[in-house]
Amino acid sequence: LLPIYVFPQSKDVWKLARDKNGIKIYTRLNRGNKFKEYNAQVKIKASPDDVLQVLKRVKRYPYWMSSLKKVELLKWEGDSVFYTWSRLSLPWPFHDRDQISRSSITRDSTAKGFLISIHLLKGMVSPKEGVVRINKGDGFWLIRPGLNGESVVTFQFQADLGNKLPAWLVNMFIVDSPYKTLIGLKKEVQREKNQ
Repeated sequence: LLPIYVFPQSKDVWKLARDKNGIKIYTRLNRGNKFKEYNAQVKIKASPDDVLQVLKRVKRYPYWMSSLKKVELLKWEGDSVFYTWSRLSLPWPFHDRDQISRSSITRDSTAKGFLISIHLLKGMVSPKEGVVRINKGDGFWLIRPGLNGESVVTFQFQADLGNKLPAWLVNMFIVDSPYKTLIGLKKEVQREKNQ
């Protein structure tokens, strides 16, 4: 079940945009969305459980996720679904963006991995003045066991950032954000392991 999420079936072709420091970033432009989708992959020297624990520590996100200014954990449903509000910092002259996300954790007992599906929502938190709400977006974190005690981590996401952002500009920098996020994730997992 889990491997199909690495490159889900699509009408559009993935293109390798960066291969650096053990991180590969693929992008594609889906029909109906002017902003590119990315698929970022990295190997981390940790178990899938270790990586999952870092991804569940929402309060720490701003320390390692690229462009993330603030985050709030809104609520947990059981131990597998959580809701967050987050604010993304954009350079002047553009307004910051915020989003409400529902993240659902699924364990694959056969592959001993995890899938965290992410879906952006419209409600739960009132709009903030001077911040543009991102209402449409989907993605996932996929954590699979690799060789020699490593985990293979895939982060894929696509969002509609709104009409006032020029797509050509956003698409020029679409690779930097997941790249910096995976660099940060590797460091955060190592920090947690060293505590």
